[in-house]
Amino acid sequence: MDSFVHKIDVGKVLEEAGLDMKALCARLGITRRVVNSWNKIKEDGGSRPDFNAVAALLEAGVTVETLFGVEYKKMHREFIVPHSTQDVFSSPEFMTMVNAKIQEIKKKGK
Repeated sequence: MDSFVHKIDVGKVLEEAGLDMKALCARLGITRRVVNSWNKIKEDGGSRPDFNAVAALLEAGVTVETLFGVEYKKMHREFIVPHSTQDVFSSPEFMTMVNAKIQEIKKKGK
C-alpha cells in the first residue's frame, strides 16, 4: 500500500486521552511535530504512531476507531457475562444454538 488509508484526527486523540498536546508528547516521548504529522497523508510528510505509541494511546483511552479508522465494535461482538445460568439458558443466542442442534439431530435421524 503506497499511502495511508486513514488520517488520524489529532484533536480527537487528545480528547479521548484527556490530555493536551504537551502532556501527550511528554507521555509518548515524541515532539508536537511528530503528533501533527499523523493528520497528514504520506505524500505530505504524514506518519503513523509506532507500536509503543499505539499501545500507550490505547491505554490512555484512545479508541481503535480513532487510531485506525475501523469500527472495532462492528468487527467483534462484546462478550457479556450473564448474571446467572438461567440468563444463559433463556438467552436468544442459546435457544438459537439449541434449535439448530435439534434440527441437525433430526436430519441425521431420518
